[in-house]
Amino acid sequence: MQPIQIKPIENGSITIQFTGEKVHLPEEVARKVSEHWQRLIEAKPRMRNGEVFTATKVEDEANGLRVELAETDYAHYMYSHQLGDLGEYTVRIIHSAVLVITTDNKLVFGAMSEHTSRLGVIQCCGGGIDHNDITDGVVDMKHNAVNELHEELGIDVQDKERVANFTPAYLKFGGPTGKMTVVYTLRLNQNSEEFLKAYDAFATYLRATSEEPEFGKIFTLDRDKQIVNQFISDHADKLDEYMPILLRTVAE
Repeated sequence: MQPIQIKPIENGSITIQFTGEKVHLPEEVARKVSEHWQRLIEAKPRMRNGEVFTATKVEDEANGLRVELAETDYAHYMYSHQLGDLGEYTVRIIHSAVLVITTDNKLVFGAMSEHTSRLGVIQCCGGGIDHNDITDGVVDMKHNAVNELHEELGIDVQDKERVANFTPAYLKFGGPTGKMTVVYTLRLNQNSEEFLKAYDAFATYLRATSEEPEFGKIFTLDRDKQIVNQFISDHADKLDEYMPILLRTVAE
């Protein structure tokens, strides 16, 4: 297993392409995936078996990293993620994460809501790609991150009164799941109190339209090394795989 690593992203340093191919599981693996999925939706009927993209090739090239993806589904991902290594059929996703930073230097992220498949998992805003993020076979991670910000936190990156800066920052790779995380940072023109007030209004709006927020709890954490390390220690069993190294990287 490759250790978890994180490195700064440079412009043009990552190219992600969808090959157009779909993963075809052997009959026995497909049966196990289907049985596991049935158990999951019996517990959480609102779960949807949508598309998931898995890395089939990762190459270091002269001008950066090149990743090729094939399409599978969420049932396959959940089986792979929850029940262990499937060898060549292990799902290795690439996804976005957006670390929001307020004017009073707080780091904003959340714990997933009870209606999601990842109840209680602490992570940044973000998510896996879908077909809407792909144009002519090329994956636009920024498009994905922008949509996730709008859907999960109610933040419009084009709102210059609210958003000071939005930029790609880090790539996390390695770890037990082998997934890659493309991390963006978004700096607000709001302090943490102002952000929370706006988020509460957004969550209230979602519930009024019969939707539930993705996050069941929002954290605004001081960007201080000692505080960050204590938070990681206190929540080690709930933090998504990329969170400890990301939080330690940005702590001051």
